[in-house]
Amino acid sequence: MKQTDYINELIDQGRFTEAKLLLSAGTVKTESVFELSFNLANGFYSCEQYRSARECFSSARKHGKIGLLATVKYANCLLQTGDRNDAIRILEDVSDNINALPQEALDIFLRIVVHVREYNLLAKAERKARLRFPNTSFYWFAGGALAYKRGSYFQAITFFGRAVELSPLKAPYRLALARSFLKLNRESEAIRALEGMELSDVACIADIMLMKIIFSEIGYVEGIENCCSELTRRYFQKNQT
Repeated sequence: MKQTDYINELIDQGRFTEAKLLLSAGTVKTESVFELSFNLANGFYSCEQYRSARECFSSARKHGKIGLLATVKYANCLLQTGDRNDAIRILEDVSDNINALPQEALDIFLRIVVHVREYNLLAKAERKARLRFPNTSFYWFAGGALAYKRGSYFQAITFFGRAVELSPLKAPYRLALARSFLKLNRESEAIRALEGMELSDVACIADIMLMKIIFSEIGYVEGIENCCSELTRRYFQKNQT
């Protein structure tokens, strides 16, 4: 079996580290390096092994064009491994061609810029994303994040509200909606936004703690007590297992 075929077989079997060792030995024909590096990078990326994926994407980029999706994945690898500045530079280049991004790339792009609060890049993409994929809740959330940053709280409520309609069990969306209501002193609506889902459905403990903070700001005793009860229940549940 040819070395190239063997490395591809390792990649297909998910034996990425073995494949990477063979590829890095320097004995693979130059014309095969791009395809192998590209496939290996995507394999590592799918396992969230971002440092190895970064190295393989970098190798592939030296031997050819990796396309928009892989470029955005590469930017995420850079971010995940501590190279924020280079990641943002790549996204700035990509941002001139937002409409050409496949949805997976658009997801990654928006999640990065929302997370790192790059609002100039967010402004280039959030509206175009909603126009192309109007039923994707995160794109409405992204638009809400930008509106909130700009102080456009009525618009933020509209966008966060739509995100909640599309994904009613996403606690971060409800938290963002409640925060927006509070900016306009609409406390009762903030309470309703948070009470619209069962605490037992909230996967992340940090989200329950944030809900408790909001209820505390409002002075809503029942909400505070419910959050405390749920946090206590989970504490004892965790310590019993």
